Amino acid sequence: MDRVLGELRVDGVATNQEFLGDLVHAPAFVNDDSTIDYVETDFLPRWLKEHEQI
Repeated sequence: MDRVLGELRVDGVATNQEFLGDLVHAPAFVNDDSTIDYVETDFLPRWLKEHEQI
C-alpha cells in the first residue's frame, strides 16, 4: 500500500493520498493494534490538528 500511495499521481482533483500515507505509517496501524473506530476516534483528530491550515 505504501508503494502504491508513493507512486500515485493524480492531476486536477484533490486526493486523500497524504492522509492515507500517514495512516499506513501510524504505529497502531503498523502494529495491527487498531480497532474499527481507530481512524475516527484517534487518528483523524490528531492528524487534523497536525495539519491545520493557519
